[in-house]
Amino acid sequence: MLSGKPWGVRYANYLCQTEACASYGKSIARYKVEKQMDALLNRALDATNSTIIRK
Repeated sequence: MLSGKPWGVRYANYLCQTEACASYGKSIARYKVEKQMDALLNRALDATNSTIIRK
Protein backbone atom coordinates (compact mmCIF):
# COMPACT_ATOMS: atom_id res chain seq x y z
CA MET A 1 0.00 0.00 0.00
CA LEU A 2 1.38 3.41 -0.88
CA SER A 3 0.12 6.39 1.02
CA GLY A 4 0.97 10.03 1.00
CA LYS A 5 -0.23 13.33 -0.29
CA PRO A 6 -1.65 13.23 -3.82
CA TRP A 7 0.88 15.82 -4.93
CA GLY A 8 3.91 14.71 -2.89
CA VAL A 9 6.05 11.83 -1.82
CA ARG A 10 4.55 8.37 -1.45
CA TYR A 11 5.43 6.07 1.44
CA ALA A 12 5.32 2.27 1.43
CA ASN A 13 3.29 0.81 4.30
CA TYR A 14 1.91 -2.52 5.45
CA LEU A 15 -1.69 -2.71 6.62
CA CYS A 16 -2.34 -5.09 9.52
CA GLN A 17 -5.37 -7.30 8.82
CA THR A 18 -5.16 -9.57 11.88
CA GLU A 19 -8.06 -8.80 14.21
CA ALA A 20 -6.19 -9.98 17.32
CA CYS A 21 -3.30 -7.58 16.61
CA ALA A 22 -2.95 -4.27 18.45
CA SER A 23 -2.19 -2.65 15.07
CA TYR A 24 -5.33 -4.01 13.37
CA GLY A 25 -6.52 -1.66 10.64
CA LYS A 26 -3.47 0.58 10.99
CA SER A 27 -0.67 1.22 8.55
CA ILE A 28 2.85 0.29 9.59
CA ALA A 29 5.84 1.85 7.84
CA ARG A 30 7.65 -0.65 5.60
CA TYR A 31 11.08 0.20 7.01
CA LYS A 32 9.91 -0.62 10.56
CA VAL A 33 8.53 -4.01 9.55
CA GLU A 34 11.60 -4.87 7.50
CA LYS A 35 13.97 -3.75 10.26
CA GLN A 36 12.22 -5.98 12.81
CA MET A 37 12.14 -8.89 10.37
CA ASP A 38 15.88 -8.54 9.70
CA ALA A 39 16.59 -8.60 13.45
CA LEU A 40 14.38 -11.67 13.92
CA LEU A 41 16.07 -13.55 11.06
CA ASN A 42 19.56 -12.61 12.29
CA ARG A 43 18.75 -13.93 15.78
CA ALA A 44 17.40 -17.15 14.28
CA LEU A 45 20.46 -17.60 12.07
CA ASP A 46 22.84 -16.87 14.95
CA ALA A 47 21.11 -19.51 17.07
CA THR A 48 21.24 -22.01 14.21
CA ASN A 49 24.90 -21.29 13.48
CA SER A 50 25.93 -21.67 17.11
CA THR A 51 24.05 -24.98 17.31
CA ILE A 52 25.74 -26.29 14.16
CA ILE A 53 29.22 -25.24 15.31
CA ARG A 54 28.85 -26.96 18.70
CA LYS A 55 28.05 -30.37 17.20
